[in-house]
Amino acid sequence: VSTALRNGKQVVSASKKMLAEHLPQLLKLQKETGLSVLYEAAACASIPVIRNLEEYYDNDLLHSIRAIVNGSTNFILTKMFEEKLDFKAALLLAQQLGFAEADPTLDIEGYDAVNKWTLLLNHAYGIVTHPQDILFTGIQSIQGTDAAVAKEKNYDIKLVAQAKKLRNGKVAAFVLPQFVKLNEPLSFVKNEYNGVVIESGFADKQFFYGKGAGSFPTASAVLSDISALRYDYHYEYKKLYHHKPHELTSDYYVRAYVSFDNLKYVPKESFEWIEEWHADNDRKYLIGVIHFAELKKDNWWRENNTTLILTPDPIIEDVEVRKLKKK
Repeated sequence: VSTALRNGKQVVSASKKMLAEHLPQLLKLQKETGLSVLYEAAACASIPVIRNLEEYYDNDLLHSIRAIVNGSTNFILTKMFEEKLDFKAALLLAQQLGFAEADPTLDIEGYDAVNKWTLLLNHAYGIVTHPQDILFTGIQSIQGTDAAVAKEKNYDIKLVAQAKKLRNGKVAAFVLPQFVKLNEPLSFVKNEYNGVVIESGFADKQFFYGKGAGSFPTASAVLSDISALRYDYHYEYKKLYHHKPHELTSDYYVRAYVSFDNLKYVPKESFEWIEEWHADNDRKYLIGVIHFAELKKDNWWRENNTTLILTPDPIIEDVEVRKLKKK
């Protein structure tokens, strides 16, 4: 891509890993050369979410964006819920149908989703960061017992990429499994489909839905970008260059469900408080409020057969925690 730009060639790409890991260099090259790098197909395939963030949403009015950006993991979770397949059987089916690679690590462990989210954060909030700086995991630790708990509570489980502008102007962002209420738009996103919910000051919530994987949906986005180059279309990166870019922060709390085999691997003292506790079965779980920085500094929630899933509306700001503590 660098060679193409230096040789006067404009670029269309669907390579989200390359784009996300080298975004600062690519932004610099586009400025230096005045040429375009377009990559609508790199995030959500056929859904024109990048161009909408670029052209429609003003940065000051964009409250939040939540999305299912990986079709492979969504397919697996759909089969676990609707056909009661275990994780391995659902993964095998996804591979047989071509929705997951022979080595599915990039999909099921969240790498693909966080690469896409790195790109979308830039167009939504002007944030230039590396995928490694965003807290993420995939669905590799989700078990049938977690799905059963979700059903009891009338939730689905989805791998959700989320960003929210906090009261201090900074942005909370992550890619983590979440419980999703059954009446929410993202709960309607099944199988290999993707969905994006954008909430802004005046337009309120808007829902984008479409195929996020597959040759034809991806090709449609590539062709649209190629067509746009005919009239010299380029990303203006308005949130980065024409507004004050936002900053990522870890200074907030989340409400999380944690399931585990042995309590000794769960640092209870790290939670502000615990709201639910179930220890009757072999597989135990709790729901509590924990500071996000605690999740970033330690990997206990990824290890020893432990599962972490955020609850609906998981982000709690410091002022809200203080109020709840007083109660």
